[in-house]
Amino acid sequence: MLPLFCLVVILVTGILIWVVVKRGNRTAQDYLEKQESTPRETEGTNANSRWARGDLLSERTTTPPAGPATICPSCGAENPAGTAHCQSCGQTL
Repeated sequence: MLPLFCLVVILVTGILIWVVVKRGNRTAQDYLEKQESTPRETEGTNANSRWARGDLLSERTTTPPAGPATICPSCGAENPAGTAHCQSCGQTL
């Protein structure tokens, strides 16, 4: 009697899993078909679509050229002119 009960439980569990998987696949397919049939907005004026098209590159501001740099004799790091100590290692310049 116990083996028959176990067999029924296994069959019912298998059927439930099959139903859930089928329902899940159908829902995913419906969602994907809906996404494919929806027209996408290709021309937009917000920053994200401008970035995607590469328009924001023209809006970059150039950084002014840096003044003369002092090279640290200890570590070789560049430091702004007029600084007394290296910003990287702290050595006196």
